[in-house]
This record gives sequence, C-alpha cells and structure tokens, in this order.
Amino acid sequence: MLVAKEKKPAAFIEFGPPHSRSRGLVRGGALADGERWPIKKGHHRFVVLAIWLPDKTLAKTCDDFSDLEIGPDGCLYLLSDKSSTIARLDDLPAGGGTAALLDAWRLGDLDGKPEGLAFTAQGRAIVGLDTRKPRRNLVLLEPSVAPPRGRGQSQS
Repeated sequence: MLVAKEKKPAAFIEFGPPHSRSRGLVRGGALADGERWPIKKGHHRFVVLAIWLPDKTLAKTCDDFSDLEIGPDGCLYLLSDKSSTIARLDDLPAGGGTAALLDAWRLGDLDGKPEGLAFTAQGRAIVGLDTRKPRRNLVLLEPSVAPPRGRGQSQS
C-alpha cells in the first residue's frame, strides 16, 4: 500500500505486512481497474516497508503531496494543492530512496483548492476542488496528460 505524506516532510511511504519486502512501484505495476487487493478477511497489521523523499526538482515543483493516482498509461501521478500542479513520477524502486519528477503541468487559476485527482480512460485529468459550495467542483483538463499505453507511444 502506497501513501502520500502531505508535508513536513512530503514523502511516499509503502506499507505492508510485518517481515514482507518492499515492492516499490513501477509503471504498470499497480492493480488494474476493478482488481481486488489480495487480502484475507480479518484484522491486519501493516508496517512501513520503504520511504521515498522527493528529489530537488520534485520538491521545488510540488510544495506538498495532496493526492496520488495511477493514470491509464500506468504511471504514478501526484497532485499538489499548494503548487497547483500535477506531476508524473518516475518509478519508485523497491527499498525506498528518492522520488523523481518526469513531467509536470501547472493548473493555473482554479475556483477552489485542488484536492483530488482522477483520470478519464483517455487520460484527461479530472481535478476535484475544495470549494465553499458543493457544486461545480470538478474540472476536466485538456489536453490528455496520461494517454493510455499504445496510443501514440512506442511499445517496448
């Protein structure tokens, strides 16, 4: 399980059962849409397995870590509310270390604080805004930032 620690310091933390090994997260390594997490019913204890701190470029681009989402391209994306930015991240290697920025998109002026991130099947970002009223709080961004694998990308 991967968690974003928002600030002081911002970090990514991987949790798992005691005595298990860190897996990290590589492109395409997350559960597929609709796939269930393989865990038995009952009570479970999780411990920290690994921690990734942002490199200088990521820390400068994203002042905080508000939300995480896997795009249809299989990459990990981060939303920063303070920086009003969506960032595409490089793979998080097993065992922890440094998280690196691959690309970033500034959101510009929005009518609210960006707090949630999701993607359409075509890779267009949907940003959920914290607004005073519970309406008009979703923004669909153009163009696609996370095109599904196979669309305009070379297959390796």
